[in-house]
Amino acid sequence: MVPLWLERAEEKAPPGAPVLATIGEMALMNKAFDLARRYLGRAIESDQRPGDAHLMLGIVALEEGNTARAEMHWSDALRIARRDNDQELMERVEHARFMFHTPPDLLDVIDRFGPELFMDDPFLDFVDDELDEWW
Repeated sequence: MVPLWLERAEEKAPPGAPVLATIGEMALMNKAFDLARRYLGRAIESDQRPGDAHLMLGIVALEEGNTARAEMHWSDALRIARRDNDQELMERVEHARFMFHTPPDLLDVIDRFGPELFMDDPFLDFVDDELDEWW
């Protein structure tokens, strides 16, 4: 059941405003995953920030433990980002993949010492090349 105030917000939104994607994002942030899925799916159908919607649907899927579905949505988001030459979206997708696939202890080390600690490591160049081929 969609709250009446959300229906009214959708009706009152100015033309061209990405209201579906915005409501989906708000629902995601509040862990209302069913509502997020509904609005983000509609955003994709309506071509309202479809790349962002796929990115967020990937996060929803991962939060629910479905990594295959998350990767499918993130691949769709990357495809849209490449098509539109949207570098920011590409970076956000890669950041999401990194954050959700990196062990929490490593994230703590990166947070504590900063990413610069890892920047000059030649091993990372090898790993990065391998990951590029795998993705």
